[in-house]
Amino acid sequence: MLAAERYKLIRKKLEENGAVSNEELIKAFQMSDETVRRDLIKMEKSGFCTRVHGGAVRNGEFVQSSIISYRSGKNEQLKIELAKKAVKFVREGDIISIDSGSTTAAFSEELKENFSNLTIVTYSLSVFEILKKRFKVILCGGLYDDNENAFYGSVAISEMLSLHTQKAFLAPSAISIKAGIRDYQGDLILVQKAMYDNSDKVFFLADSSKFERNALYKIADIKREHVFISDNSLSSDIKKIYSDNGIKIY
Repeated sequence: MLAAERYKLIRKKLEENGAVSNEELIKAFQMSDETVRRDLIKMEKSGFCTRVHGGAVRNGEFVQSSIISYRSGKNEQLKIELAKKAVKFVREGDIISIDSGSTTAAFSEELKENFSNLTIVTYSLSVFEILKKRFKVILCGGLYDDNENAFYGSVAISEMLSLHTQKAFLAPSAISIKAGIRDYQGDLILVQKAMYDNSDKVFFLADSSKFERNALYKIADIKREHVFISDNSLSSDIKKIYSDNGIKIY
């Protein structure tokens, strides 16, 4: 197979799946590991992808800002699916913190259905309204962001930093094996970081559309101890690349 034809097929796989593994390309094209390496170096230089251990990932598109009422109607079933998985990591009596957003709203509905004794820390008014009659809920107030229905600023950050939780459930807008865990809300990012820093274990809830995307602000680098929870639509290529890099996606 000519190199130009291989580049075209590799590009197609990256566009469709967000990632491609060396193993898959070797099998698909019946070529050596060295040829695959050279092809991916060539494509990386073109700016289309980034090589990682085990293969390559597409250079992620930037996620644009949108209000929570708009996001609530997008990928709704995927969010419900991953929320049902996420509650399996919660135990009765846990003290947990919950991020803002439409994904954590779906997660909160599942918590309400499955538990009776939890302590919740959040800066999201949406999460507070869902859970306030079911559990002990601590709402970190401050300046109010109407687009996100959440609080931010020095008061919210200070309150979040004063509270230590066993588990934090964050819902970033973008996850990239190279760029890290990211979001686009500049006002809220420091509250998310405070939540991240003050928890024993961090869980990231992200539907399959969020992987190998990018956003302006970084919450954290990806670490092997992080737990990622997604839906069943996540491509096998993404799962393989992340697994090759020691990162588990449930």
